Amino acid sequence: MKTTYLLLSLPLILLAISCGNKDKDGKKDDVVTSKGILVTDFSAYKDNANTTINTVSLEENVLSMNVSYSGGCEEHEFTLLGSKMISKSLPPQRGITLYHKSNNDSCRELITEDLAFDISDFAYGDKEIVLILKDWKDRISYTLK
Repeated sequence: MKTTYLLLSLPLILLAISCGNKDKDGKKDDVVTSKGILVTDFSAYKDNANTTINTVSLEENVLSMNVSYSGGCEEHEFTLLGSKMISKSLPPQRGITLYHKSNNDSCRELITEDLAFDISDFAYGDKEIVLILKDWKDRISYTLK
């Protein structure tokens, strides 16, 4: 009797273990933390893959984003780019953009991922600067911490 119960339970246990690595809502658990990069010209990054920025938050010197994109078969790479040029306004403003390299991923699964970037290189000394993120509705007020 115990052997029969064990044999019947084994497939269920294996199924539970094999599905345990998948996230229920399609989100990846990893948070990518990298440094934002200042660039003179954004034109070298014109092959940017489509990305939807869902949320943005700033804590200390880390800009966090929740993004969605189509993929699932290849590893995707994200880089936060900031313009070296600063507008002469009060407070000064710097344009930034999220560069998404899809590595020719042709899959169509909707991926939602959390990203985090150290933006300390985007600071304007110890003074406030406004970061204008492409495809995001709100301006981001930032002071180096």
